[in-house]
Order: sequence, then C-alpha cells, then structure tokens
Amino acid sequence: MRAGLALVILMGVAGCMDDGPDPSDPQGRSASQLSDQREDCEADGGQFVTAGLGGLTCVRPTSDAGQSCSRDSDCEDLCLADAGPANAPDDPTATLQRLAQSTPPAEEGVMTPPPMPTSGVCSAQSPTFGCHMIFRDDGEVTELCID
Repeated sequence: MRAGLALVILMGVAGCMDDGPDPSDPQGRSASQLSDQREDCEADGGQFVTAGLGGLTCVRPTSDAGQSCSRDSDCEDLCLADAGPANAPDDPTATLQRLAQSTPPAEEGVMTPPPMPTSGVCSAQSPTFGCHMIFRDDGEVTELCID
C-alpha cells in the first residue's frame, strides 16, 4: 500500500515538472512547448517545419499569394520585388538575368544600373525566409533578409 501511494505521489510531482529545454531547439523551448506550438500551428493551417536559423517555425500560407503588389500594405506578408510569374522568389539568378535583359545597353565603359521593378507579387507564405528585394510601404524597393 505504501509503495502504491508513493508511486501515485511521485507521478503527480513528475506531472507538475517542466520537461526542460529541448537540446535540439535553438530557442530553448521544451518538448511540451514545441508540441503545443505544433498543434496550434497545424490547427491554423500552417506547417511546423525547420526554417531559418531559429529551428522549428510555423509557416503559414498567405491568402494573397502571387497577387500583384507595389507596396508592403498590399500584402498579408511581403510584397516581393524580386519575384514574378517567371521568377520563383528563391531564384536570385533568374532575377538578375531578367533585370539584365531589360537593361538598355550603356555607352562603352559606363555601368548602367538595372531598372528598379515597379511591381511585385505577394509572398506565398509567412514568414518568408531568405534575402529578397521587397517593396516598402512607401513604394521604395529595399533588401530584407530573414534568417
């Protein structure tokens, strides 16, 4: 009887203890916190995946993915200036090639900067990791890197 009572008390105490930080999580979240966050993320339509430098992150699709934009406030997440129908947001080589093709020839020995884009597309997910040229809310283009 005493052993049974001791076991019940020990199990009760163990249930109240935090499971401590998960050593594989760079943010130091516990396994139970990660489990709760995964559950909340998936219930909201997201995917709990390893992304960026922060370990497991909830990545949710945006409702306006691929829509044309010219400023940040046009989109749920980011207005990507470096993306377009023929350009995946994660393909910087294609972006540079597209800009080079649309740049008029310069005088010999004169460098001509590529033209700045005037429109972009809304990002497909939030958060959008990596480095991208984006439209700010004032319509100016700037680079943003999200790790």
